[in-house]
Amino acid sequence: MVKTKAIEVFSGFDNVKFNEKKARTLIGKISKGIKLPDSVVVEFERKMVEVFKTTKIIAGEIIHVGRIIFLKLLEFIKENPNMVLGTIVGAVLGSFLNMVPLIGSILSLIATFLGAAIGGYLDSVKKGGREASNILEKTIIGATHATQEFFKLLQEIFAALKSEF
Repeated sequence: MVKTKAIEVFSGFDNVKFNEKKARTLIGKISKGIKLPDSVVVEFERKMVEVFKTTKIIAGEIIHVGRIIFLKLLEFIKENPNMVLGTIVGAVLGSFLNMVPLIGSILSLIATFLGAAIGGYLDSVKKGGREASNILEKTIIGATHATQEFFKLLQEIFAALKSEF
């Protein structure tokens, strides 16, 4: 992110206009936009509001760390809707599979991974990536794309936090 754009974007964080009500509206639009199942919407919105409200006191000043992370997560969701939906569906399915005795924890991990990989593959193709012919290749492409996008998100969050301090 260019420093002038970063300053422009982050200057509004302490602005009272960017409040919890507007954050909830944005979260609602996002959850409808990626067509989350009704059973997942409530939990998704609760977690996103929790992130939004996170603050830290640094050098006697309240820093709205959650707002920075919140906006970066929203950008990530807009750029990778299939991967986000796949990860959420995989996690929900994984939580049910986790109840299976003996092998549930392994099945849970596999379900979450496959959900993210399938969504990652769909987003990769949508962004101009090459299409694969078999399931293994699709999984590898999806997992690679998901990993790259996740670390890109982390890098952007750390850069934004660094510019804030």
